[in-house]
Amino acid sequence: NYNNRKDTSVFSAIEKTSSQKVIIKFCGKNTSQKIYESFLNEKNFYESKIFDYAPNLIKSNSNYIMLEYLEHIPLTEYVHNEFFIKNENPDLSKLLDKSKFMLNSFHSLNILNHKMKIDSEIVVDKLFDRLGNLISSGPKNTEKIPFESFVLRQIFKINTSKIQKKFFSIVVSWKSNDVQFLSRYGHNDLHCNNVLISDTLKLIDFENLTSPGIWLSDILYFYATMYALFSSKPIFQNQIQKYVISLIIEKDSRLANDAEYLVNLFFSAADVNSRFRLKNKGFKFFKI
Repeated sequence: NYNNRKDTSVFSAIEKTSSQKVIIKFCGKNTSQKIYESFLNEKNFYESKIFDYAPNLIKSNSNYIMLEYLEHIPLTEYVHNEFFIKNENPDLSKLLDKSKFMLNSFHSLNILNHKMKIDSEIVVDKLFDRLGNLISSGPKNTEKIPFESFVLRQIFKINTSKIQKKFFSIVVSWKSNDVQFLSRYGHNDLHCNNVLISDTLKLIDFENLTSPGIWLSDILYFYATMYALFSSKPIFQNQIQKYVISLIIEKDSRLANDAEYLVNLFFSAADVNSRFRLKNKGFKFFKI
């Protein structure tokens, strides 16, 4: 996969000395400073080797990262195979518990310094950015419906001020009540295609990694993309919704007043966007 705009590549190869199959992420000489800093950010994270649920680093240099090749598949593909193709009724609760365990591990890396502070505007901007991405973007290789995209953007634009004000009041309340919404790291692109699954789950693509992170933003975004996959299976959607609300409250009971609102908002945003759905594609006005 070559990105001409970023001058970056991701490709598989065979490491000569060991005949091991590997994945290499490479930055070209025309990579922008911003992209290169993101590359170094990811490289440093892999080199730290503090997170068990990520591919192992084999070697790295100033312009590449060589990682183990995982015989895993994206979570999106797994859900499609197990819940839409096969005739059995797989246990969604096991998948949810596995994902929770992985994310708890990621967000709990190096116990958070409780003196760590972050401006309310930054938190609001991050939540708003993730919400907007669910509405206006979508997974690679998915078809964009121009009319649907136009309608969603307009509705989002009309409601921008209202949503931002609501987010700001929520975040101010969190800070005044010392709610721990920060984590040591934030992934910031945590969707179902960045989680790989085999016997275990693995998290990939740390180029948008930040420290501190906003664990709530990661969780809302990730489970919203999972929720949308089950657009034609409301029983599973209800299960995911209840699970995530409980998960958030479990992390900090003071989030109980806001958990349902945020989950409903983010999940609805992903579900109206047909690019996130496995079935039930196409413009659905009733979802909007």
